Amino acid sequence: MNKIKYLFSICFVAVFVFCMSVGVKAEETEIDTSVFEYEENEDGTINVTRCNENEETVIIPSEIDGKKVKNIKLNRDNSRSGSFCKIKNLIISEGIINIMQYSFGRCNNLETVSLPSTIQTIGKDAFGDCKKLKSINLPEGLTSIGESAFDDCYSLENIILPNSLISLGEFAFRSCDSLSKVIVPGNLKVIEKLTFYSCDKLQEVEIKEGVTKIGNSVFTYCINLQKIIIPNSVSDIHDCAFGFGIGGKEGFPSELIIYADPNSYARTYANKNGIIFSCLNTHDWDNGVITGNASKTNKSYTCIYTCSACGIKNSKIFNSADLPKKGKVISTSDSKEYYKIVKSGIKNGTVEFVKMKNLKNDITVPDTVTVDGITYKIISISKNAFKNNNNLKKITIGSNITKIGVGAFKGCKNLKTITIKSKNLKSVGKNAFKGINPKAKIKVPSSCLEKYKKLLAKKGQKSSVKITK
Repeated sequence: MNKIKYLFSICFVAVFVFCMSVGVKAEETEIDTSVFEYEENEDGTINVTRCNENEETVIIPSEIDGKKVKNIKLNRDNSRSGSFCKIKNLIISEGIINIMQYSFGRCNNLETVSLPSTIQTIGKDAFGDCKKLKSINLPEGLTSIGESAFDDCYSLENIILPNSLISLGEFAFRSCDSLSKVIVPGNLKVIEKLTFYSCDKLQEVEIKEGVTKIGNSVFTYCINLQKIIIPNSVSDIHDCAFGFGIGGKEGFPSELIIYADPNSYARTYANKNGIIFSCLNTHDWDNGVITGNASKTNKSYTCIYTCSACGIKNSKIFNSADLPKKGKVISTSDSKEYYKIVKSGIKNGTVEFVKMKNLKNDITVPDTVTVDGITYKIISISKNAFKNNNNLKKITIGSNITKIGVGAFKGCKNLKTITIKSKNLKSVGKNAFKGINPKAKIKVPSSCLEKYKKLLAKKGQKSSVKITK
């Protein structure tokens, strides 16, 4: 009889392995449910509390004694040794929702885990210290992974965190030494402290848009971490997110590069903490520098642009025949300021200030502007350039301005300080200052005070507006 049982067991395992290889689902395999113990919930579902841990392959069924299995709640706790557990391959059937705390912690021989699409939570230390665990699928629909759920799973080579994940506990993947890449989904708003602590083979991390915070020592002792992509949504990174101690440099990955957009908090963090920064999707280009002037024999010139965020350079060749002609509107590289060409040319070109995209309360019209490597003098302010800008409180007008157009500051009711640095102002248009603050002061060079009092008189401003040096 024992011999027959032995042969039957061998055949069963062989059939099971074959079925698995052709993709037969766990619930389609006949399972001896008598080896399981369970407790019943108020809703009539049950929690599996004990299984046969002497088998290499264990399938937890979706139903026992006609009752649906809802949770796995094995009576294993943090102090119980896992050396007796022989399970290598664990298959959890469709319909099961939760794996509760400590259920498979310290199962020293566990190598693979197959989870159903119905799993929603993996509890605290559910697979902690499973040192031989190599692979586990984390399906869409999983919303929570508890504290230390995979702590010290040294052999875990790959994980794909589902987009449905909204909670990831502290220490969740600590000391998972075989992980090389992790993608953190955007629905996970906070990466809690020590989540990936001491994953010493981790090389690349991509954090998706939606995450807002990276906690304390999340990547400390990830000594081979080389690349981390951080989205604009991240606005809080702990000083010791990548190390600890003075300056957060103990346990710090020495070759780390943060990839992010130039205007992101991640750039500020990288600069503050001496971490190499590289632009991700866009660059913060300057307005360029010409490396060679066009001549009679050479009709083109090269402009070199430099990103102020990461220092990378980019070049562009221009044909001198294609220089912007008189009347063409050009803009700075960030498209925040617009100018009209008055005189074209690589040298001695002039422009008129047209408008500014960002309506700030303190604005300076500079002496010059550089666009595509060509530096132009700014000699005038166009008609209605700042009309009805209610944000504007203070403006400084550069030293090359010779003309202020009609209605240039009309309706700027909060404009109280106007500083004119130019000594060559010759023309001020009608109603240029109409509607500015009645207590405003127009400051001019002392040598031009009397001349400018006449030039600026009756340009729409109240009589209470003072012109002073």
